[in-house]
Amino acid sequence: MRRLPSPEWLLLVLATPLLCATLVIATTSDGAGAGVPATDAGAGRLPSPVRVFAGTARIVRPATESGEGRRRIRVVVPVRLRNSSLDELSPEAAFELRFDGGTERPDVRASGEPGAFELRRPVPRGAVRSGELRFELGGLDTLALQRTRRPRLRISLPGLLPFSRVLRLARAG
Repeated sequence: MRRLPSPEWLLLVLATPLLCATLVIATTSDGAGAGVPATDAGAGRLPSPVRVFAGTARIVRPATESGEGRRRIRVVVPVRLRNSSLDELSPEAAFELRFDGGTERPDVRASGEPGAFELRRPVPRGAVRSGELRFELGGLDTLALQRTRRPRLRISLPGLLPFSRVLRLARAG
């Protein structure tokens, strides 16, 4: 007859991944990173080595008739990433916009524009980086986003469990 593991052993096995690394995402009302974390490092919790604050996303319509015809839009998400881990982080492949079956990565070429989140350079340990993630959508992806109006920002960094958060969309107009 097999013996069941002790409750202490089960607690250790289940709690270890949570204690190793957590990713906290918060939403801000003004996009300036002044929001309250979705989960805080309260009693009995280790502080997160990485914090990502995401502001309200806004949709930028195309400026040309050609872009209108191809249903092009840009989704702009203000973010602030604080790296308190022991290593530098490479954010280039860390972010995804997910919506109604679609997935889009930020436009890396746009990361060189003023105000954009720099995706090509690693974030050194102890550093904070702020800026806008810019996602380019067109055609059926634009229709899918307009249909659901519930995009999610997914973050996956080495050594941390992937985490996603529903984004608020600013009202158009």
